[in-house]
Amino acid sequence: MNTGNTPGEKKKDFSGVIDRAVVVSNKNKAMFTLKDKKTIFTVNTNDYDFANLIRPGDKVKFTANVVKGKSVGNVSDFKDESLN
Repeated sequence: MNTGNTPGEKKKDFSGVIDRAVVVSNKNKAMFTLKDKKTIFTVNTNDYDFANLIRPGDKVKFTANVVKGKSVGNVSDFKDESLN
């Protein structure tokens, strides 16, 4: 997955419950926040097709490249544990 658009990024593991979510189908991405976090995470739905089904309240686990000092994170290794 190409994450070259986020210089100064640091890969980190996350888990939590989705607070807000939107699927932008014409851009092949889903964007979401976790409860009690300010970071807006973006996942490529071409790489993780189940991300199209995310909803608030879903429990998720993923790795994201987060830019220090920014509220943006590009997701990899995405799993929605509510979709078993």
